[in-house]
Amino acid sequence: MLIINKFIGIIICVCISTQIISQNIEENKAEINNCKHSLNIELIGRTFVFSSINYEYNISNKLALGTGLGLLYLGSGEISRNNNGIVENGNYFEMSLSQMLYANYFFLGNNKNKIFITAGISNFQTISRNKYPSETEISNTNSFNWNTGLGYQYNKEKIFFRLTGYVLRIKSFSDALGIDGLPWAGVTIGYKF
Repeated sequence: MLIINKFIGIIICVCISTQIISQNIEENKAEINNCKHSLNIELIGRTFVFSSINYEYNISNKLALGTGLGLLYLGSGEISRNNNGIVENGNYFEMSLSQMLYANYFFLGNNKNKIFITAGISNFQTISRNKYPSETEISNTNSFNWNTGLGYQYNKEKIFFRLTGYVLRIKSFSDALGIDGLPWAGVTIGYKF
């Protein structure tokens, strides 16, 4: 009888422990699925070259709005020019950035694997400064372009990975190639909080 009581006590403890552990797992999954914010880094992708740092806000389980900033080029150095027969030496600084606004719609999949469509606009901005002894020239140009894509997202707890195929409209490249959309791709890693 003593052995049976100990055996029943062990079974009850195992059942209670299993129930508590499974509740904790379900609570953790619910917490991860309810994360409204995320930060991610996209390599190549919407910014065309290099990468971008992005913030996303999940309006629902299916819709997220995002914004990001990408660095395309950064350079500085010495320059010279002929100014009315006088050679002037100076310095230049040039920076090309991209700023973007976009939306992701997750239309297929479960908590771990999702397929989504995305669309947005990107501003490609180039800021340059040429500083000479006689003057400083400053230039700021902007080019607004659209982008759209289809992607896959894999979720592992609070970390996620994405692979996205894009069609980008970058005016200078699209006009030079004679096409409206340029096929492109991006790889993303992100963290939900």
